[in-house]
Amino acid sequence: MKTGIFFAALASILFSGAAFAADGIESVQGKTVMVVQAHPDDAESRCAGTVALLKKHGNRIIYVVATRDDKGVYDVNADPGVHAALRKREEEDAVKVLKIDVLEWLGYDDGWLDMVPHDKLRGDVVRMMRKYKPDILMAFDPRNADEHMDHRAVAFASMDAVTAAPFPLYYADQIKKDGLSPHQVQQIYYYDTLEPNVWVDIQETIEIKIDALGKHVSQKGADRAKIAEDMKSKARRDGAAKGIRYAESLRAADLYIGVTPASVPKLRAGLSRTEITPPVGYIMGGYGARKGVSTGVHDPLTATVLYLECGADNLALVALDLRSFPSERVLKRAKEELGVRHVLLASSHTHSGPITWEKQDWPTPESPWFRDAENKIVDAIAKARNGSFPAHIEAGSGAAYIGHNRRMVQPDGSVGMFWRNPDRTPTQPLDPTVRLLRIADMDGKIRAVGVHYACHGVNLGPDNLEISADWPGYMRREIEQELGNGALCFFLQGASGDINPYLDKQPVKEGGFAAAQESGHIIAVEALRILKRMRPAASGEGSIDVGENLFEVPNRWAPSKSIPIGVSTVVLNKNIALVAVPGEAFVELQKSIADQSPLANTFFLGYCYSAGGVWAGYLPTIRASTEGGYGAGYNTDVAVGTGERVIRQAVINLYRSLGRLPDIPER
Repeated sequence: MKTGIFFAALASILFSGAAFAADGIESVQGKTVMVVQAHPDDAESRCAGTVALLKKHGNRIIYVVATRDDKGVYDVNADPGVHAALRKREEEDAVKVLKIDVLEWLGYDDGWLDMVPHDKLRGDVVRMMRKYKPDILMAFDPRNADEHMDHRAVAFASMDAVTAAPFPLYYADQIKKDGLSPHQVQQIYYYDTLEPNVWVDIQETIEIKIDALGKHVSQKGADRAKIAEDMKSKARRDGAAKGIRYAESLRAADLYIGVTPASVPKLRAGLSRTEITPPVGYIMGGYGARKGVSTGVHDPLTATVLYLECGADNLALVALDLRSFPSERVLKRAKEELGVRHVLLASSHTHSGPITWEKQDWPTPESPWFRDAENKIVDAIAKARNGSFPAHIEAGSGAAYIGHNRRMVQPDGSVGMFWRNPDRTPTQPLDPTVRLLRIADMDGKIRAVGVHYACHGVNLGPDNLEISADWPGYMRREIEQELGNGALCFFLQGASGDINPYLDKQPVKEGGFAAAQESGHIIAVEALRILKRMRPAASGEGSIDVGENLFEVPNRWAPSKSIPIGVSTVVLNKNIALVAVPGEAFVELQKSIADQSPLANTFFLGYCYSAGGVWAGYLPTIRASTEGGYGAGYNTDVAVGTGERVIRQAVINLYRSLGRLPDIPER
């Protein structure tokens, strides 16, 4: 196909494409958004409210400005170079207000973009797309017969670049010589449009937009009140048709070319569950003070498998009602026999289950429960894989309180253990965030819900001799009953190494199981609330990227000995991050990864074995190690700073998975 015909066909397709849902862009999280504009202030005056909203939602924003704006002044004696420098400073100041991640200048002269060979301008935009890998493009609407020649030129160059960027033979030198790779933009939102189909509510960001535009004093003057009135007046007009107080109107366009539908990776999910309750009479784990073995089963223990597949990449997330379950054998069998490349064994850390890896020959060496559980888990992974279906996976979050930090720092800096907190005295650090994974089929039917929270599974104490999943089991069963239709719920434990439920070790005779049920109920109610306000997913397309590291960590008490610790990071759809750590991390490490992660939806999976090595035990922070106490001054073996080291590497892995750490130097 000749290039001219090809791009004309593209225009026809884009101009006839179905619009995205009106609330689509407002629900975007964890994506990379590229905003292409002709001059400094083009985006600030037209779509900065939306840009600020996207930034608030954890998206990465790339600004590309085509010209130096060296002629935007009415004084014939003005020096274009001086004016361009002024405009550059103003744009840099505006970018700081909007918290834009990257500002790129193409460097063309103002007013001459329509005279630049189209393939050159288009190639520059293609280079930006291949360099920064945007999921979403925002640009001038090419349908709008704009009065400014630069606006028109940038509009068509941006639209055409979306088509050229995925094909390696367009601008092949960018790939052969510069080390870039083809890239497909997934969505386009056109601003400055005459045919809007998306109205973005910018009430919470309009003041940010006004502040950013106010930095362009050479163009807008220094009267903020006038700028505010102009912008609010326009936003009121844009929102009037939809009953929105302040809105920005955009035109969303679907993309049907660039990558054929058959070659676009589609996310598939599979689900299964198997019971792994040990026989009665088995040694229970979690409490040194417990006397005797299990005498019965209050509620069965299960392994719930979420299998995910996208193209050649796949993984199995196995949620276990166990204290811990480091099994190299499960990882090896899943990979060699089933072709499942990555397995995450995520334990809930109930203290009313069996010991696991510490005793692998009970009841007999020939037929031990531990090996039987391993085999059941592998079979469940196979069942989930074989029953996979096209799926959406989305994340949401809220907050609830069922626990406290069990380390009480004294005035002298020492630590006393604050195991129970029936009065619910506020403590810190604490992370009350309830995080949610929703897995739905292409009809929108919810097939599974994963609930993440950081709190020990110890409402039941050492006096309890009945097998139980503790509060996470109650939570899981309540959500499944509410959802119905065979939907599964699984629990993902967070960094709860120093977090206990308020009613820690509540004696059975004094309502221990009722306390566990109450804790589970509180989390279930919040999870269901989050679920109800989550919006439907926009696409079944996806991606899976996994990073693995095996750390050799010195033993704190015997530095000549090392402790191998395997840690995994998973990025799903460039939107959801999982960080799997095989040990009891302190909650401050979970808060740290949430603060540093490039993705708003980051799940710290404590007690999760995935990448070899051994069970790490307690991972305190450096500060906690200096303070001492359980899990920090004793009953921990890893070198001081291991937790921070793990977090630092995990953050690097997440950025690398998102393509933000190039393998070649910048030009």
